[in-house]
Amino acid sequence: MKTFSERHGLKPVRTQIQMESMDAPLRNNLWDALCLSYWDDVNPWPGSTWLSYHDDIRTLFHALWHLYFKKPLDTLSNSWAETRVQIRGYFFSCAWNDAYDFVEFVAANYPLQAKNREFRDFCNVVLERNLSAYRFVGEEIADITSEEEITEIEEALDATAGLQGVYIHLRTALKLLADRESPD
Repeated sequence: MKTFSERHGLKPVRTQIQMESMDAPLRNNLWDALCLSYWDDVNPWPGSTWLSYHDDIRTLFHALWHLYFKKPLDTLSNSWAETRVQIRGYFFSCAWNDAYDFVEFVAANYPLQAKNREFRDFCNVVLERNLSAYRFVGEEIADITSEEEITEIEEALDATAGLQGVYIHLRTALKLLADRESPD
């Protein structure tokens, strides 16, 4: 939705799609999506560590440290405030593609799939609003050329959820299509 200033020609309307880039508003909005969907759930009890308090977040952060950052698990701080500052620093300083990698990794490694679906839907609203050339399609961030393509792929994935072979075939096709190095 255009602002008052944009509707009246006082500020330019953004019309260029963000492909191979990520501006500050998009990065800020994706961070907010992470906070509202995952990080804000962490509220350790006094006298306990955040890792002992929240099993799902602990599972996610163990995966982040071990698989994504490739750091030893014993470097993961018991202080939630310190850990949050570390991941925030990474998210706001990494390359645009690494920010997408991070968002995709979180959505694939948090153990509660319903929360991950809500997060991916939230991200798609953010991505569309900020004119990103990417959307979550299924569980992957992929290039988009039209909303119709995304809708068709998601409907096909939903329709085949009970048909394991067809579902796997479509997911594999989506992964091959989304591979920019050697798309198939």
